[in-house]
Amino acid sequence: MTLPNRFQDQNHRLAHFQEEVAVTCPKCQKKAVTTVSYEEKKAKMTCDHCGFHDVKDTLLTHLGYTAN
Repeated sequence: MTLPNRFQDQNHRLAHFQEEVAVTCPKCQKKAVTTVSYEEKKAKMTCDHCGFHDVKDTLLTHLGYTAN
């Protein structure tokens, strides 16, 4: 009896997934990709289905204080 193909752990940690994440496009509700550049402090979302593209700063401002 042959066993079916089993899951093989690639030993990735959570930090491996922090630069590119699959999300839902707010315009067409299909798969989009969000990438972040910590050097530029920018996050980009692009959708290959409808062409939606957005760029945001990654700086957080709360009650007038800015955090990196």
